[in-house]
Amino acid sequence: MSAQVRPRDRRQQIAVVAAEAFDAHGYHGAGMDEIAAAVGISGPALYRHFPSKYALFLHSVESLVSALDDATDLPPDPAAPPRARLTALLASLAATSIAHRRSGGLYRWEARMLRDGDRRRVVRTMRTVTARLAAPVHALRPELTGAEVQMRTTAALSVLGSITGHRVPLARQRIASVLVDGCLAVVDCPARVPAAPVRAADAAPHRTAGRPAPADPREALLTESIRLFARRGYHEVGVEEIAAAAGMTASGVYRHFGGKPALLDAAFRRTAEGFGPAQHAATVSAPDPAAALRLQAELYIRRSFRHPDQLTLYFAEVSNLPPSRRRMLRAAHRRLAECWADTLLRSRPDMPRNEAVYLAHAAFAVILDVGRAVHFTADPGTQAQLEEMVLALQRAG
Repeated sequence: MSAQVRPRDRRQQIAVVAAEAFDAHGYHGAGMDEIAAAVGISGPALYRHFPSKYALFLHSVESLVSALDDATDLPPDPAAPPRARLTALLASLAATSIAHRRSGGLYRWEARMLRDGDRRRVVRTMRTVTARLAAPVHALRPELTGAEVQMRTTAALSVLGSITGHRVPLARQRIASVLVDGCLAVVDCPARVPAAPVRAADAAPHRTAGRPAPADPREALLTESIRLFARRGYHEVGVEEIAAAAGMTASGVYRHFGGKPALLDAAFRRTAEGFGPAQHAATVSAPDPAAALRLQAELYIRRSFRHPDQLTLYFAEVSNLPPSRRRMLRAAHRRLAECWADTLLRSRPDMPRNEAVYLAHAAFAVILDVGRAVHFTADPGTQAQLEEMVLALQRAG
């Protein structure tokens, strides 16, 4: 009997399966035995290819970033006009995003698990990717400041990556078209817009440090849990640290919550309860579809900038919820996107529904990523520019 022949691409098979596992379950939630079983090999065989879980994780992140690097390393064509160069880059990145749809969120959320030296190396490569995309944006829009070019470049990359956060069905060719058109829409967005009047309560800067203001111990624990989980990751934060930040002992936590999982669950409920009503308010109070869409964007941005830790937590830590709660949360997120799409379709009734849902998810991603890039500043001018980019994205195509 002949010996079984090992596939020559076994290491690549492992890398693909591992990247999807790390993306779906997070670094801590993905198990080496489960990855090995999905590939069809034993645990010891997996370790012959990668000596540790971290080594496999690092390879997954570096492979993803390398794919983005390759996608933007196009042959120079000085004769091509800026829009043609930009469109070619976006098409190449869109194809890469589609090819890595099940693992593309890995860098976005799990790169914080990289060791310092590895993280710096990955960040350098991503800066190269960003600079290559920013160059034709600047050439196309020379009137923009450096910060405005960066905002549009960040938004375009966010549109491209938004498909990694959902599985709405659409033909590959249409996905690419929606993504490229969406990127061009945010790049073409007007440079400066007057800031809409903002109420004092809405303009209040987000409090980033110190003990929580709430006097209620339960509220203090929830506030600090959200802050710490969002910034360091659920697995990197202990109950003792949360208790200390809230000004109490670890034993005091258990008088209000059953433990760290209960705190995470409460944090997600708090976040989900905040975004849904805002979208409903936009649909019932605006006088026409265009006004409803604008109000929807304004309310989502306003809440995101007032509670950035909630928004980051919502997207970064969902894999740490129990499966039943994870399904419920993802269903709630789908409903939020569908509500946004319903409002868009009132303005654009001829648009295919699934494409409208794609633009809704792209809007959520742009608000989060641009917000993070500007550190969720309360400056109303920045928020007004972001609102205009989100609305331009809804007119794409």
